[in-house]
Amino acid sequence: MIGESNPVRILYIAGETRSGSTILGNILDQIDGFFFAGELLNIWRYALIEHRHCTCGKDPAQCEIWQPILRKAFGKYDDQFPAVMEQHRLQSNYNRYLPYYLIPFLHRRFIAKHHKYLESLESLYRAIQEVTGCEIIVDSSKRPTYGRLLSSIPSLDVFALHLVRDPRAVTYSWLRKKYQTDGRDYREFMYQSNVYRSAILWNVRNLSAELFWGRDPRRYLLLRYEDFIRHPRDSTVHVLKALGCNPDTLPFISDSTVSLSINHSIWGNPVRHHTGQVELKLDDEWRSMFDKKKKLIVDLLTIPWLYRYDYLSSGN
Repeated sequence: MIGESNPVRILYIAGETRSGSTILGNILDQIDGFFFAGELLNIWRYALIEHRHCTCGKDPAQCEIWQPILRKAFGKYDDQFPAVMEQHRLQSNYNRYLPYYLIPFLHRRFIAKHHKYLESLESLYRAIQEVTGCEIIVDSSKRPTYGRLLSSIPSLDVFALHLVRDPRAVTYSWLRKKYQTDGRDYREFMYQSNVYRSAILWNVRNLSAELFWGRDPRRYLLLRYEDFIRHPRDSTVHVLKALGCNPDTLPFISDSTVSLSINHSIWGNPVRHHTGQVELKLDDEWRSMFDKKKKLIVDLLTIPWLYRYDYLSSGN
């Protein structure tokens, strides 16, 4: 199936986590022609193995959107299928596999090794497009390695939206305790990370995004979280123009308030459950609450990119 005509268009939100990808996906989901699928990287584990709920509140196997998508993509599958796909994910999407994406002959061998995984991904994204009737699938998986893997499939037309947030804000967010939920009784704390690991991952994932897509402006757009939150309407229009889209209406009530209806994202930050009128405000608690020593560590570890993304000025 790989190589089929009529490519499936994907807006892939790349970069580090805790950078506003979920609220951006929620906004785009309200626009005709877009379908926000959430973090499809995690569909095997969270949706098909652990049966975590879709944002609509149903098991994906019972959801009015995901049930026909899964049936069309994979037919009737046994319990081993998602487990095998999850193993492919684990063996292809961590940062230690970056050489396999950067060195051509290693990349060819890597793609051959995961051929069945790529076939399943191609079937999944094509089924999403056909069942929802969307023009563009919004995938907020963020990991550049996964986005690069999708770009290896000829029938998927991947545009990378590189979403960057100040590393000090990201690291502070990683240190905070925050509940993850899928909209039902399930609750647990989201994963927490120490300062060193957070800063290094921020460097690696943002550098990877630029290496994979940054040299092709036809398939790459850089957007800072801070600019997006301060000017969400203008930023959304900017993204749409980069994609060649000019919708008749946008879901904004004012320059900073958006009207959100329920979506069918498969996994992501708990804000995916927010509906109604939502006012977007800059989350900059880190400026006053972040431990000064920890902040200095992040500064030292990320300073080249603080400069590159204009985070050294006081009004960034």
